[in-house]
Parts: sequence; structure tokens; C-alpha cells
Amino acid sequence: FFKQKTAYEITVWTGVQTCALLIYSLIARQIAAFASNESLFASRAPFFVKKIHGDLHSRNICRFDGELLPFDGIEFNPELNTIDTMNDIAFMVMDLMYQEAWSCLSIFLSHYLRITGDYQGLALIPLLVSYRATVRAKILALSPSGWNADAEKYLLLAETALSWRQPTFIAVGGLSGAGKSKIGRA
Repeated sequence: FFKQKTAYEITVWTGVQTCALLIYSLIARQIAAFASNESLFASRAPFFVKKIHGDLHSRNICRFDGELLPFDGIEFNPELNTIDTMNDIAFMVMDLMYQEAWSCLSIFLSHYLRITGDYQGLALIPLLVSYRATVRAKILALSPSGWNADAEKYLLLAETALSWRQPTFIAVGGLSGAGKSKIGRA
């Protein structure tokens, strides 16, 4: 789902040549990240590749009879709606990050993980958030308002997501006064 064509299209449609190198570099990094995660995608396919919404973001969800209900899915194209479930989850994660709706993001992702147990899929979040943010920037570039600060914010999110690293947990133990707090602040 990563295409060099996307970089070209964003550059042409926006008329913003100054960001062309950033966009090409970003998409090249996405392609490399996809390739490095190819075995994870393949192992997930029998369980997590399904015909799903395909366009899951906050503007495609409403409250109906007290329940949150997604609507306006991509029914017309199996290539876009038969995807890894984490791809749709990452779209919502990206959308909530863009809006800085951190509590909603925490609730949404925690609920999904609790229901599905798909903790393995978390490894794909940086790549998929980056991909979805790049696509959102492209869509904005095609809109009547054209390239703007929102599109740039999406590209920044796409770039930042690829830089996320897996957190490291370090446990420090020792006697009182041994310097544990000092090490923790370093």
C-alpha cells in the first residue's frame, strides 16, 4: 500500500516543491519499514486481515441509540477495505493524535486491545500511523483548500511516527541512599 506515486502526487498537487525531498524520503522510509515488518504482516494475515471499515476516523463515527457506530466505510473497493485490522485502528489512532485527544486515544486503543488481545499488532502502529497521516496530507492537498498548515501537520505526524522507538523498561534496586533516584533522573 506504499507507493512512490503518492510523493509525486502530493508534490504536484500542492505545488510545494520545497517539501518534495521530505515527502520522497518519508515514503522511502515507509516502504523500508513495511519491508522490515513483512513477516509480521504475513503471520497476522490469517487472523487479522478482514473486510472491515477501511476509513475509520472520528468524522466517520456517530452516536446512535447510545452506541458509537462507524459509518461511511469503503464498501466499493476490496483492496481498500480488506486490510489488517490494525491498519484501521491506526487510522483512528492517527486521527486522535492529530486532534491531541489523548484521553480518547487511550480509551479507544485500550478497549481494542482488551477485546482482541492484539498486542502483537502494536508493533505496526508507528508505520501505519505514518502511512495514514501521509494519505491524509495527500487528501488535503487534493481538496479545494489545497496545501495548508493542516496538511503540513499531517506530514509532520507521519515523519514523527516513523521515529518512534519501542520503550525500554529499566528496574533499579538497591539500599536506601545508594543513588537510585540520582540514576533515575539522569
